[in-house]
Amino acid sequence: MRRETRRLPDPADLARRIRASREAKGLTQDAIAHAFGIRRNAVTSWELGLARPSEARLPKLADLLDVEVEWLRGKSFRRG
Repeated sequence: MRRETRRLPDPADLARRIRASREAKGLTQDAIAHAFGIRRNAVTSWELGLARPSEARLPKLADLLDVEVEWLRGKSFRRG
């Protein structure tokens, strides 16, 4: 029997998707940070792949960026 292997989403994919979506919407890192009540350097860390937004923040982030949560997570090819 073959065992099916699942590919885990690459953390760098999330970082690239956040940045590309933010830029496509014309939003600044400051605007995203303000929407969450966090510092801009936290958003920078997300975009560099040094940190991840919490699972609780992903729905709001997806909404701000007009994308699907599953697309951000790298589990869907459909952007939004």
